Amino acid sequence: MELALLLPVLLLVLLGIAEVGRLVAVDLALQHAAREGARLGATGASDAEITQRVLDSAVLLDPALLTVSITPPEASREHGVALTVTVQYPFELMVPLMSDLVGEVLSLQSTLSMRME
Repeated sequence: MELALLLPVLLLVLLGIAEVGRLVAVDLALQHAAREGARLGATGASDAEITQRVLDSAVLLDPALLTVSITPPEASREHGVALTVTVQYPFELMVPLMSDLVGEVLSLQSTLSMRME
């Protein structure tokens, strides 16, 4: 009887732990991709090269869903100016109770700035 009452709660807790683990893994992948793109951009790479590096670095993520923003524009970059790379990704929750609380899709974002060399 006790198992029948506690099993659904225990399963929800375990699924919640797994969901938080997925969320942390995606967030770390976004941070890594933004760092790689900003580092390449700081050395003078073009927007296309930066975007490709971000897509190549985000190995856990679907490249079709990644959004990459780079500022300032390529034409106005010069030595000492901060280059900012922002990477956004929609994270879909799989656990029903969590998706009821925070929504089915979370928009995760990572931003990193580096000075141009």
